Amino acid sequence: METHITSSAKQPHAKYGTRDLLRLIMTHAHPKKGLFVIGILLSFVATICSLGITLMLKEFIDAFNHGTSGQLLLRLGAVIVVQLFASVASSFLLSYTGVDAVSTLRSALWQHIVDLPIPYFDHNRTGELSSRVVNDTSTIFELISSQFSNAINGIISIVGSLTLMLLLNFRLTIIILIVVPLMAVIIVPMGQVLARISKAIQKETANLNSAAVQMIGQNRLVKAMVAEKALKKQGKDQVDRIKGFSVRQIKLISVLNPVLNIMLLAAIFIIIVYGGILVQTNALTIGSLVAFLMYAVQMISPLSSVTGLVTALQQTVGATERIDNILDSPEEDKRLSGETLSTIDTVDFDHVDFGYESDKPVLKDIDLTIHRGERIALIGESGSGKTTLVSLLEAYYTPTRGELDVNGETMASYTIPSIRNQIGYVSQEVDLMPGTIRDNLLLGSTEPVSDEQLSALLTQVGLAGLAS
Repeated sequence: METHITSSAKQPHAKYGTRDLLRLIMTHAHPKKGLFVIGILLSFVATICSLGITLMLKEFIDAFNHGTSGQLLLRLGAVIVVQLFASVASSFLLSYTGVDAVSTLRSALWQHIVDLPIPYFDHNRTGELSSRVVNDTSTIFELISSQFSNAINGIISIVGSLTLMLLLNFRLTIIILIVVPLMAVIIVPMGQVLARISKAIQKETANLNSAAVQMIGQNRLVKAMVAEKALKKQGKDQVDRIKGFSVRQIKLISVLNPVLNIMLLAAIFIIIVYGGILVQTNALTIGSLVAFLMYAVQMISPLSSVTGLVTALQQTVGATERIDNILDSPEEDKRLSGETLSTIDTVDFDHVDFGYESDKPVLKDIDLTIHRGERIALIGESGSGKTTLVSLLEAYYTPTRGELDVNGETMASYTIPSIRNQIGYVSQEVDLMPGTIRDNLLLGSTEPVSDEQLSALLTQVGLAGLAS
């Protein structure tokens, strides 16, 4: 039986894009599309109401000279109530959709990782996998629940504000139409640079997370090898790399925000001066000028959310690729259609060879028969293959040559869960799962075990004191 142990990581995709992101969300996150559509529609209603409130404030200000209309106040109050309700409901539905979708995606990732074969973990670091489950899915959540809806609202607000400004005064609108493209020329390229920096920060953070998991998990080895100094330097170098990218990020943001604010203030100043002249010449009412200024803010403010969507998409596409690499990795074949092993009477290694890499054998021509009731000691130097022999018995790997038989039948004919159910394995390293000692002792048990049964089992293996 020939088996080549290779990395189970997916080959790099030619180019990931938005289509791959949508496929991942629809296939594995299963978002509640109905709630999402209702949330978007309510968000649309809230934005339209916001534009309408500004228009009604114009009427309200202009009506001061002729007496305030009670009917206008009632209409304004009603629109404010509708806008408030739509905003609250939209925010909740979109956030809930995001939380639900990401929870589903995280569960799918978690369950898939649990079922991955041992060779996959040989080639992928624990910290990076945990980062995929937590950090990358959080990026997708942010896109679904916030960035996408903000961008949709921003587009509606920009188009609606621009239309109403053109109706209020064409010449004042020209000023805005000059400023907005200038702002876009600055925002778009800097947004792309920020996206690349953000991606680098994500990558370095995942590396730091992975290194931290290894360092903390292997703290005894670190101290035994007096490797604290080297580990401190490694950690400082990784933290400094993240700091370097973060400093570049805050430098760009520190420059970008003040420049945009100055441009916005300059545009508002010009509008106020020119608009004041138009008011004095009765070419424009005070209410129209106030409304125009409010629409200008409503138009320019969402620009960051629209460009932010582009940046978020780039970040999320990177997260999509990394998550796909996990989900597309084949799960362990548990051979569930095979025979069920109910007891082990004999184990026979028949001229077995094995190597984690095809050109580097670890075990060569192992010929060994073990009978029920026997005690066998495997003695050898570190790296001689003792743990590997047990790993073959646990069906973590299959021999590259020869046969491994159980009860006279090839091990490959039995289901893997039934094989492992018949083997009690105590590692030389003490690994505990979250929970109590009882939870760890009964890890994987499919049937209820009473305290009396557990105490009797502990007594059999010389651990009676643990049960007291």
